[in-house]
Amino acid sequence: MRLLKERARSASPRNPVVLVPPVLAVRLVDGAGRPVWGQTRHLWRGPSVSRAQNVKPAGLIEAFTIVPGLVSHDVFGGMVRFLEDIGGYRRGQNLFHLDYDWRGSVADGAEELAKLIDRLRGGGDEQIDLVCVSSGGMVARYYLAVSQSSVGVGDVPRPPLPIRRVVYVASPQRGTFSALANAHEGIVLAPFGKRFNQQEVGSCQIIYDSLPHPDERIFIDERGEPLDLDHYDSSVWRELALGDHGLLGLQHRLDHAKKIHRTLDQLSTHPAAVVMGGAHVATPSRATVQNGKVFITDCCSIDDNPAGDRGYVPGDGSVPIASLLLPEMEESAVWKITPQDHHMISKEPEVHRLTLEGLLTAECPIPAFHVGPTFSRTLVRDAS
Repeated sequence: MRLLKERARSASPRNPVVLVPPVLAVRLVDGAGRPVWGQTRHLWRGPSVSRAQNVKPAGLIEAFTIVPGLVSHDVFGGMVRFLEDIGGYRRGQNLFHLDYDWRGSVADGAEELAKLIDRLRGGGDEQIDLVCVSSGGMVARYYLAVSQSSVGVGDVPRPPLPIRRVVYVASPQRGTFSALANAHEGIVLAPFGKRFNQQEVGSCQIIYDSLPHPDERIFIDERGEPLDLDHYDSSVWRELALGDHGLLGLQHRLDHAKKIHRTLDQLSTHPAAVVMGGAHVATPSRATVQNGKVFITDCCSIDDNPAGDRGYVPGDGSVPIASLLLPEMEESAVWKITPQDHHMISKEPEVHRLTLEGLLTAECPIPAFHVGPTFSRTLVRDAS
């Protein structure tokens, strides 16, 4: 840590860093300023995040307080403090976070990211570094795709991307099966805690935007053979009684999500990038259909699933390693980590260290190497 701190202090130039948090990592308040999401009690009870009116983002969730002043459950506080204490960054000076309403679309988050980057750069040409966690990676990559597609005016060429480097932490570049499981079963974030039911989860467009890529076939029969069922077709949701299949405008939400993936596919050139994620846990990737009944591997045991373990692939329990990869990127380029839980990956000390390493790594490619039995590192300069 001492050597890493010395490296960070001597790094020049020091680019501003924007942390792009995932779903549920930003506090929300209603029009009257009352907390809608982000307090510890909201893990067990509280207002509906789908019915609140005039909701606004209200800051990064650093921790959930258990005993005031004594015990808390870290979320992003540890990462921010590490970047400050070891990395030498300062909040409000060269360390920022994206404040956005994560209930909306990936495109909405990308629009807010564009505004934030424009404010930070002002009229200059300063380059920005991004640290993106989980679904925050899709937000950042959509921003890059849209920015890259902009054209110059007349003889003025298209401006270069204002991003120097992106550090992706367990970001589902091709979506994740867990999004379907969450839409089907809801989400419980704490032991004996409140369940965000199908209606609440189904009201969040980013959940649909995070579905597996449209080209994948995620439904299999009991023999493990793929079925020709499109998870972007609302009639399939109704047929299999998936999630809130009666949701008004479901097909519109699915169509929008498909467009998100198609836009991401168009990102041909990527800034220098570091990708980290897990490949140490059997991760659900398929839903089994038998006699018209669907078995979601995230929601039932292997013993209860007719297809057994055929619906699992290596990953971190939520995001398969194959979904971490940028276009043309080899699996060996991923910095492999072993988080205990995908949803709390931002509090892992090793993630904090590797995030700073990713920001400091030299611009030129470096060969892959191993640190102990579980970590491998390399730099992807141009994922195209």
